[in-house]
Amino acid sequence: MRKLAVVCSTVMLLVFCMGASGELDNYTVGGYERIRIQDMFSSGFDDDGGDDFFTEALTRVNILAEFSSDVSLFIELQSYNILGEDFLSTTSTAFGGFEVNEIGNGRGRDGGDVDLYQAYINMGDAFGYDGLNIRFGRQELQFGRDVRTGRYTEFVIGNNDTNQFFSGMSFDALRLTYDTDVVTYDVIWAKLAELRSIEQDADTDLVGLYISYKGLENNLIDVYWLFVRDAEDPFGVSTSAFIGQPSGGDNDKLHTFGARINGVWNQLDYNLEGAFQAGEAENGLNRDGDYEGWAVDFEAGWTFENVQWEPRVHIGVAYLSGDDDLTDDDVEAFNRVFSDKEYGTLIDGGELSNALVIRLGVDAQPTEKVGLGLEYLFFQADEDDVKLINTIDFFGIPLLAIPTEIETDEDLGHEIDAYVSYAYSEDLSFKFGYSHFFTEDGIEEGTLSTGNGQFAFAATDDDDLDYVYVEAELRF
Repeated sequence: MRKLAVVCSTVMLLVFCMGASGELDNYTVGGYERIRIQDMFSSGFDDDGGDDFFTEALTRVNILAEFSSDVSLFIELQSYNILGEDFLSTTSTAFGGFEVNEIGNGRGRDGGDVDLYQAYINMGDAFGYDGLNIRFGRQELQFGRDVRTGRYTEFVIGNNDTNQFFSGMSFDALRLTYDTDVVTYDVIWAKLAELRSIEQDADTDLVGLYISYKGLENNLIDVYWLFVRDAEDPFGVSTSAFIGQPSGGDNDKLHTFGARINGVWNQLDYNLEGAFQAGEAENGLNRDGDYEGWAVDFEAGWTFENVQWEPRVHIGVAYLSGDDDLTDDDVEAFNRVFSDKEYGTLIDGGELSNALVIRLGVDAQPTEKVGLGLEYLFFQADEDDVKLINTIDFFGIPLLAIPTEIETDEDLGHEIDAYVSYAYSEDLSFKFGYSHFFTEDGIEEGTLSTGNGQFAFAATDDDDLDYVYVEAELRF
């Protein structure tokens, strides 16, 4: 935290000097603090696995400097910690005493305590063209605005600000936006990995086009294309985990094409999104396959406006395709890419695939400050009988690859999530939540539904999970 204070002071001094020189029209200082105390019971789906109790803390400080000609500079610093890993640690000595050490937790993007989370220049009405916005530098990318709430659905790309491990996600990117009264066009290019020191072209890139039609009142119709190119690694060592496939071989080229309609009609709100994937799955030794995954996500809600507490009931269905044959080169499981959409609290961190998810829930607002929510989720695998390769090795050296077919139960489990929120003030809010996962046999038997449908859950048993948390969030 001391490093964060030093860097913030430096940035503030820079902004002050810019203002004193007359180059700065206005500047705004903001920040964000989120702390979650949480406990996961029966870790590893095993009552004998013990509890997993820890506290997450995310601190952000930002400065927006506004110049003439609608030019601005935004800088945001971040420190993400698991409390107890950073700054002070106690280590037992031979004499039964304790010594205090200052340490770095290495959770930052560059292995340190403080990240340059965002730093970009923004040009509004660029070069005199009304509606043309150019933003270049490190930035968040969020798409799929929800008409009812104003937030983003983030089905294929988001900023990792949900549930557990909310360390954020930003991209070193160029974003061009052209906004008219009827249509908004977004073009993005991001450098995910730059490895020119290893090979002339061993990089990982993201390119995308996102188009939103606004011509229907209270509705948005979106179409999009995302392309991830994960380049060759000459040493057979993973250069990135962006696509979630083994490295070493030719280039991976993953295309995701999607469409979405989102809107509100009277008391009904709805969101329907579908996507399919194509491209070359070649980033693996002797691999030459195709991407063939697809997914659909649907939610509809009804708000009872003239009823006490104004409850909103909703139903949701999501289908994420799975792969029934891992011995061939094709990837039929839907890859979540950079999704920030999480189904439930306990088994999906944005990488759930090979799954059917059904949701039923209700939210209510008893008072201006208090909110309540309850949701039930049902999880089932798309593919439960899977062909894969078992490798026999000798001291880590693979000797024999044996094709094997595994048969698992298709039922993964059921989940109940409940929360109570309290807005202490306009800036500070609290949230208390509880979740219970009723584990079915598919979890213990190794159904491949996590890691973008390529891996099984790390389960040593089929015991239920309980999860409880208390969270505070401050914005200014």
